[in-house]
Amino acid sequence: MGPILPPYTGQAVAFTAVIDELQKTNKCIVIDIANKDKWLNGIVLCFSIVVKVLFFNYDCVYFTCSRTKIGSIRDVVLLLCARVKGVRVVNHLHGADYITFFSTLPPFYQKIVYWSYSYIDTGIVLLDEMRSQFDSYKNMNIKVVHNFYSSAFDQLPVYKQLNDNDNIKMLYFSNLMKTKGILNLLDAAMILLDKYENLCLSVAGEIYGDYELSLDQMKDEVNKRFDSLYSTYPDRFKYYGVCTGDTKTKLFWDSDVFVLPTFYLTEAVPLTLIEAMRSGNYLITTDHNYLPGIVSEDFGSIIDTDSVQAIVIGVDEFYNSRAKYHTISNHNINFAIENYSEKLYLQNVLEIIFEK
Repeated sequence: MGPILPPYTGQAVAFTAVIDELQKTNKCIVIDIANKDKWLNGIVLCFSIVVKVLFFNYDCVYFTCSRTKIGSIRDVVLLLCARVKGVRVVNHLHGADYITFFSTLPPFYQKIVYWSYSYIDTGIVLLDEMRSQFDSYKNMNIKVVHNFYSSAFDQLPVYKQLNDNDNIKMLYFSNLMKTKGILNLLDAAMILLDKYENLCLSVAGEIYGDYELSLDQMKDEVNKRFDSLYSTYPDRFKYYGVCTGDTKTKLFWDSDVFVLPTFYLTEAVPLTLIEAMRSGNYLITTDHNYLPGIVSEDFGSIIDTDSVQAIVIGVDEFYNSRAKYHTISNHNINFAIENYSEKLYLQNVLEIIFEK
């Protein structure tokens, strides 16, 4: 049980990759939770869970846990049915906020959720530091499986060179939400493109609302900034919308600097950050949640959260590091290949699912 693509989110990409791999050699009962957080959809989904879990035979339940109140209800239903059937359960946490989510629940419902999660045999987290999210479940076997870059990136070269005369291509590739830092980046771009005549900015992703700005508000704010950048720097700014396939891979490879100035509440290990690493980009991201554990000075720069000026400083650091860009770029490529391939990710997740 988890979100199947589309829409494109890191959790949906990861879950869909696991399902696609499983279905090559195994029969799977798949419960898609994408776009099912409205009450009516949720009720229908819970009924579907009961039917599929109680009246079919299977060896293991694998699910990506929710961190919303409505979403947690389907998790409780799933875990209750799995308990009745007496089958092993594997839970995969893709966010950084299980503890925070649990603390916001009413006390009576906390007991229900705790009782339900206590049945889980194995919990998968993305980093060692994330083990603490499930500290209260003493019987849960916690395994670490690092996130991954898409196998499409395996076609890219394993060596990258930045020539001194080249234009510098800066990339933002993620959902366009306020808390992902896109508005700050666009404001910083007005300063940076004026400061560095060889700097270009490409933006890709779909506009979304979040808990700070609604979808309509975000569209207004983003489009206002797009208009300013297009009118002032028509040859050095481009918005690509939603990119997939070869277009996405090429966009990453052709870029030199990847900027993800996120302060999104649930941010853990963004797939696009790893894909940028595999593409030899200098990484600029924020001192937020677990991100400093992924990006050190060997990979790029860590900057302050929710700050236009911090983004400017991060890009300045890149320009000051031009002499060692080659080293950083190829270090990132090699590190990603060794630690974050999709093949390794799927191998590790499936090994846990099929444990006896």
